[in-house]
Amino acid sequence: MRSHVWFSSASTYFTASSMRSHVWFSSASTYFTASSMPSHVWFSSASTYFTASSMRSHVWFSSASIL
Repeated sequence: MRSHVWFSSASTYFTASSMRSHVWFSSASTYFTASSMPSHVWFSSASTYFTASSMRSHVWFSSASIL
């Protein structure tokens, strides 16, 4: 049970931190859009990458907690 709680907390933490990263990159991409499109594309890709990687971490921890 303790392990389950620990993994649940960890998955919540990783999801939350990834959301913050996503918000930061989204804000940055919006800011850079005014100056140049290539930067906007780069930041959009980065925010998508961080969101995807955090989801993988979340799924991994969820699977581990089930085990």
